[in-house]
Amino acid sequence: TFIGTFSTCYRLSIIPVGLFRNNVDVVNFNSTFYSCTSLRIIPSNLFDACTKVVAFDSAFSNCTALTAIPIDLFKYNTLVTSFNNTFNSCRKILTIPTGLFDTCTAAINFGYTFIGCTSLEAIPANLFKYNTNATSFYQTFGGCYRLETIPAGLFDTNIKATDFAYLFQSCTSLWSIPVNLFMYNTEATRFYCTFNGCTALQEIPVDLFRYNVKVGDFGNIFSGCLSLISIPQDIFKYNVNVTSTNYAFSGCYSINTIPAGMLD
Repeated sequence: TFIGTFSTCYRLSIIPVGLFRNNVDVVNFNSTFYSCTSLRIIPSNLFDACTKVVAFDSAFSNCTALTAIPIDLFKYNTLVTSFNNTFNSCRKILTIPTGLFDTCTAAINFGYTFIGCTSLEAIPANLFKYNTNATSFYQTFGGCYRLETIPAGLFDTNIKATDFAYLFQSCTSLWSIPVNLFMYNTEATRFYCTFNGCTALQEIPVDLFRYNVKVGDFGNIFSGCLSLISIPQDIFKYNVNVTSTNYAFSGCYSINTIPAGMLD
């Protein structure tokens, strides 16, 4: 393993090409370059020889000078199950390459993967298309302040996903949610704080949670959405297993009416 091998090497700005070319049996790159705050570039073939790796948790977390992610960075890492915190707080990344996770079909955990990427402007439409085993999208894009929209169909193939808590928390520029964003996520059980603090969000699609009948927790889901004007009457109509809507619309200052029968 290379757990934390170069973590907190604050002055490290580049990684040599072929650094791991002979490490064919490595299985873990957790925190390998964690908090390398001067690191600007990742070689595109850095992990090509590491076909047995299963985890990249926090591998580049808090690499605050990193400006781009190579499109084929994980192309040969087909056994990876966890990308937890992989690019957490990479504040200069503007985009995510289309196809970044296409070959990582064993991936289960995308928790915190891009949280705190404060310059991120867009999410590729098919980013998770082939990650059909994924179960967790916990805080995946939390705190991505410049993100304005979510691509339709982003989670269409993630039919095993159960946890969407804090997914877009504090995405303060987000103003729109696709109508059928969670349509195929019928195993989902948690939407706690999913859109909490999305201060630019103006509208909630009528059938946003229509097919998520297993959900138990909607606590704080839209709390602090200051621009939200109205609530769809049937927003929770089909969510028959819900046990908590605590603080769901707390601090939504612009809402002036509650739909009759909303909680029937």
